[in-house]
Amino acid sequence: MRFVFEQRDCKIEGPDYTIYSSKQKSWAADLTINHLEVAVKTQRRSAAKRYGLSWTFQDSPERRDPILDMPDAWVCLVVYEDLKEGYECVVYPLRKIKHLIFEAPRLSKLVGKKQAVYLETLQKYKVFK
Repeated sequence: MRFVFEQRDCKIEGPDYTIYSSKQKSWAADLTINHLEVAVKTQRRSAAKRYGLSWTFQDSPERRDPILDMPDAWVCLVVYEDLKEGYECVVYPLRKIKHLIFEAPRLSKLVGKKQAVYLETLQKYKVFK
């Protein structure tokens, strides 16, 4: 992901690769791109084949991703091509949270706990062409 923006002569800070416990989890931006704070959401292609190409955000009474309450926050949606050799990713254009379309997850056990953004919905409504 960082490589994509560096190839476009962007100034990049991050990401932080530290794995935190749930109590230590930080909600700081994953990357800073030309001084713009960006959250990165990634889905593996293998998971997309099972559940549809989507990105989930925590949204339950116990825990809610703070970015859901920041309509002007930037997010970058990424697909990690784990079914191919190497480290290929598809990186979609940055979008503000308020421009994404959130839906209930199709996986019933996640309903009421997460919100999902499905690529097919974004394409249908021309958020991504």
